Amino acid sequence: MESIALILFLLSLFLLIGISYKAFFVAILCSMFLENSFFWIKESSIFPFNIRPIYIISFISLIYLIPQLFLKIKSKFVFLKHHKILLAYYLYCCMMLIAVPTYNSIEHFGQISLGVFLYFSFIILVKKNDIKYLYQVLLLIGFLQAFLGSLQIIFGILTVENIANLKPYVQHLDLVHYGRPFGTLVEPDFFGAIATFFSFLFIGAYLNTQKTLYYFVGILFMLLLFYSGVRAAILGFIASLILVPFLLKDRIRISRVDSIISIYTSIILIPIFYSTIQRFAYFFRLDFWVEGFMNPRVLQMGVSTSQFLESPIFGNGLNAYRFLGETYSSAVETWMPDWVISGYDPSIITSLLNDTGLIGFTLFILFIYFYLKNLLIAKNNRNVFMFGGILSLFISYIFTNGLPFTFTWILLSMTELITESEDRYLDEI
Repeated sequence: MESIALILFLLSLFLLIGISYKAFFVAILCSMFLENSFFWIKESSIFPFNIRPIYIISFISLIYLIPQLFLKIKSKFVFLKHHKILLAYYLYCCMMLIAVPTYNSIEHFGQISLGVFLYFSFIILVKKNDIKYLYQVLLLIGFLQAFLGSLQIIFGILTVENIANLKPYVQHLDLVHYGRPFGTLVEPDFFGAIATFFSFLFIGAYLNTQKTLYYFVGILFMLLLFYSGVRAAILGFIASLILVPFLLKDRIRISRVDSIISIYTSIILIPIFYSTIQRFAYFFRLDFWVEGFMNPRVLQMGVSTSQFLESPIFGNGLNAYRFLGETYSSAVETWMPDWVISGYDPSIITSLLNDTGLIGFTLFILFIYFYLKNLLIAKNNRNVFMFGGILSLFISYIFTNGLPFTFTWILLSMTELITESEDRYLDEI
């Protein structure tokens, strides 16, 4: 019965996307954050790997998308400099896969391929008069993640205070008193990454529309971010928070009253962010400096760097950390968790260097540089805040690598589309 229902759903989705391309883009936006194993079709004798909802939607849409992509590229689409660099990076990844075709490399290449494909699908096929609608959908998806994250904290409170046992819906009670929100993502670290992005997205939307709802959702994302104590995302948020006012220094005026209110609000909120303060205070404690490079996350980055130095120019192959990890098992202490050598590379920097060497790393950095530069061609409020959001996302990836996730590429494409739209057009939302 479940198989029949699934087949009927997929057939309906296939027909709906065939009738309207807008349905495809909406389906992708709605499914991009469904990364938690709860939403997967689990690996089995039939399926050799876990299948996420976005994989299914993308696969059944290929018959429509590929012909349209070729037609649009031939007719009038112009590749910008960062598009060409991204294609060069992807071509280099193809070469690395041919050179080192391990199972982990193939799996990683599949994720990157889907991400790049969806990025160009959005950039090339989304019509200008559909951007406003997709922008609204993106805001709605962000609101739902904020709502679900808040709900998970409530579940944590009910669990810790022994009011109800909702532990399956709570994560990291050992790090934050009432647990950390994770939305529909695999873990709180990635929720923190999207929280910093949506904080800037909603505050930028508020400045353009003056709609109070956007302001409060943006503030809610900030509260969830700082409560959860995801240090990488918080550092990314702070870096962008410093840069955005600088870029808008001719338009933003902060009064003395606003400054005083901000200071006192921060003081009042200290009890809420106590766990976060403790997590950052760890860097100033003696045990951190005594532990040094034996910290699990730092050790992971150190192991990845050592692997990179063995082949610094070309790299060791896609997802090298996974298939080379066992050779560095002697560096791991018995008290450390298994994921130190069997998990993923925690940093986008060491991951790019290890996988694709200096060649691939340089290509990707050039792509990000020209991409970000393109966002600021028109320095209006919305564009600058979108710039701050995507920049903070990638800064957080320095310590929590989310590049293989498809939502990263979709957020890149949506940010580019929104910033290239006419200002008046989106301000009507």
